[in-house]
Amino acid sequence: MASRAQATERVKEPAEYTRAIVETAPESLLVLDRDLRVKAANLSFYKTFLASPQETEDRLLHDLPNGEWNIPELRSLLEGTLENGAGFEDFEVTRELPGAGPRTLLLSARLIRPEPDKLILLTIEDGTERQRAQELLRREKEFTERLINSTVDGILAFDRQCRYTVWNPGMERVFGVGKEKTIGRCAFEVFPFLKETGEDKFFLDALAGKSVVAKDIPYRVLEMGREGFYEAYYSPVRDACGGAEGAGAIIGGLAIIHDITERKRAEQALQESEERYRELFENASDLIYIADLQGNIIDLNKAAERITGYCRAEALGMNLAHIIAPDQMGRTAEMLGHKLATSGQTTDEVDIVAKDGRRVALETSTRLIVSDGRPVAVQGMARDITERRRSENSLRELSARLMHAQDQERRRIARELHDSTAQTLSALAVNLALLKQHADEPGGRAFDLLAESEALVDEASREIRTVAQLLHPPQLEEAGLAAAVRGYSTSFAERSGVDLDLDVPLALTARLPQDVETAIFRILQEGLTNIHRHSGSPTAGVRLALEDSEVTLEVRDQGRGMPLEILDTSGSIAGLGVGVAGMRERVRQLGGRLEIASGSTGTTVKAILPVSDGHAL
Repeated sequence: MASRAQATERVKEPAEYTRAIVETAPESLLVLDRDLRVKAANLSFYKTFLASPQETEDRLLHDLPNGEWNIPELRSLLEGTLENGAGFEDFEVTRELPGAGPRTLLLSARLIRPEPDKLILLTIEDGTERQRAQELLRREKEFTERLINSTVDGILAFDRQCRYTVWNPGMERVFGVGKEKTIGRCAFEVFPFLKETGEDKFFLDALAGKSVVAKDIPYRVLEMGREGFYEAYYSPVRDACGGAEGAGAIIGGLAIIHDITERKRAEQALQESEERYRELFENASDLIYIADLQGNIIDLNKAAERITGYCRAEALGMNLAHIIAPDQMGRTAEMLGHKLATSGQTTDEVDIVAKDGRRVALETSTRLIVSDGRPVAVQGMARDITERRRSENSLRELSARLMHAQDQERRRIARELHDSTAQTLSALAVNLALLKQHADEPGGRAFDLLAESEALVDEASREIRTVAQLLHPPQLEEAGLAAAVRGYSTSFAERSGVDLDLDVPLALTARLPQDVETAIFRILQEGLTNIHRHSGSPTAGVRLALEDSEVTLEVRDQGRGMPLEILDTSGSIAGLGVGVAGMRERVRQLGGRLEIASGSTGTTVKAILPVSDGHAL
C-alpha cells in the first residue's frame, strides 16, 4: 500500500507543478472544447476581465463577460484549428478592458488534445506595451536614418571585413561616389589610395577597439576634379548583446567625415587678409591704434607715431588719458564708455597733446573689437583736422563779420529810408494836398490826377515803412525785442492773411544784447516768411519766453512740413542768411541751439539762446 501511495504522489506532483505554472502565467489562458466552450481558465484571465469562475467555466466563448468575444474572424480561426490542428498566433483585437481603457490584445491558439475530445488552448496577451515598443523602435530607426541622411557631414559604417554597411548622402557629396558603388564592398577596393596614404590604419584601429581622430587629411576625387581636406572620427561598433556597456564584441566601425576644405581656404584667406590688413595698417596716412578696454595702447601704426610724436616703444602700454587734452577727458571718457558700449562704435572730434606739447585736433572713429560675442579691445582711426579746424574757425569768424556787416547795412538803409526818403514823400504829400485845394476845376482832369498822385504817395509811404521794418524794424532799437516781435508778427498777419496766435507777455520789456535781439528777430522773419511762402498753413503761432536764463523763440505752423534736404542743409557760407542754414549759423555764433521738428502735420522751429546774468528780459 505504501508503494502505491508513493507512486500516486509522484504522479500528482508534476501535475501540481503544471497547474501552478498555468495559474501564475502573466497571459490569460482559456481551454476550449470543440464547441468553443470554456473548460478551464487561469487566474490571470479572471483578474484581467473581472470574471468569476461561475461566469466563465462551461460557457460558450461568445457568452463570456467583459470581452465582446463574438468575433466572426476569431471563431473562424478557432474552427480551423479544430479541423486541421494548425493554430494561429498574434491575432490582434482592440478591446476596452475594465479599469485599463482601450488595449491591444494578441490572441494565439493551438490544439492541446487531439481526437476524440479536441481541446484548444487560447492564449490572450496584452500586446499594448509590445506594440508601443515596436512603434518606438520603428520611429527611432526612421529618425536615425533621417538624421544620417540629412546631416551635412559624411557618415559611414563598416563590418569586420572593412566592407561598407552605411554610406550616407554626405559621403557622396564629399567623395562623389554613391552608395550603390560602396555598400557591401571593401573600402580598400573602392578607394585604393587609403592604403597608399596610410588611412587604412584608422579602419584597423577602430576594429581593434580604439577611437581615433584624424585631422587635415587630404583627398582628391579625380572623377569630379575636386580636391580638399577632411577630418574624421573613427570609433568601434560593439554588439549590443554583449552584456555590460562597452563590453560587447566588436562587430565593425563607424566614421564621421567632416569636409574642412572651405575652412582651410578661409584660414588661408584670413592669413592673406591679415597680411594685407597689416600692410594697410602700417602704411595708412590716418592714425590707427588698438587699445584694451582700460585704454592702454597695445598697437599703433606709423602715422600714429608721426602725429603724436611718440615712437612705438614709447606708446605701447601708454594709456590714452596720457595724450588726450585734459579739458576733454570727461567727454572722451563718456564716449569710450557708455556710448561705445551701447552702439559698438562712435565718431567724435577730440584734441590730443603731442609729445612736443603741440595741441592736435583729431576726427576719430572708434569701434569695439568683439570675440566670441564679448568686447575684448577698442580700435580707433583718427585724422588730423588741425588745419581744417583753423579754416573752419576762420570761416566762422568771417561769416560772423559778414552777418554783422549785413545787419549794420540794413540798419543804415532803414534809417536813411525813414529819415530821408520818407520825409521827402511826406512833404510831397503836403504839396499835393495844397495843389488839390487850389485847383481851378475841382471836377476836372487836374483834380483826378492830383487825387491819384496823393494815393500813390500814400502807397509809396506804406511800402517804404514795410521795407524799413523788414530791413531793420525801428521797434527793435527803440522799444526792444518783445515790442519788435509783436509789431512784426501783427504786420505779418495783416499782410498775409494767416491767422496768428501770438504769445509774447507784456512783462517782457527789458533789453537784451543787440546780437541776441537781432538773431531772434531774423529767425522770426525767416520762420514766418517760410510759413507764408512754402507751408500752405492757414494758421501760425509765435511764442517768446525767458526760461532758465535762456531766451526762446518758437514759430510753428500746421502746414505740409519741410523737405528732408532742407533740414539736412549745413550752415555753409554758400547758404549764409538763407533758410535753415542761415538760422543755424546765427544761433551757433551765439552759443545757442536750433531745434526743428517737421512732419506731415506741420513744422516747429525753436531757437534757444543763452542770456548772461547781466541781461534779462
